[in-house]
Amino acid sequence: MNALTRRAEALLLLTLTASSFAQAPAGYPNRPVKLMVGYSPDGAVDLIARTLPPETAEPRSTQP
Repeated sequence: MNALTRRAEALLLLTLTASSFAQAPAGYPNRPVKLMVGYSPDGAVDLIARTLPPETAEPRSTQP
């Protein structure tokens, strides 16, 4: 059991170390994002979807 615990700890340490080097590419997304609404026109969901894009199209300075 002790050897299994040490292997699990080593695997966990390796995973955490490797994941700390992962980064999102700079400038992502590099093209416009399309919002597709699967409901009928003039419905509540359609009206909300048409209202959202002007506020969400502005670039953010930091990650959320």
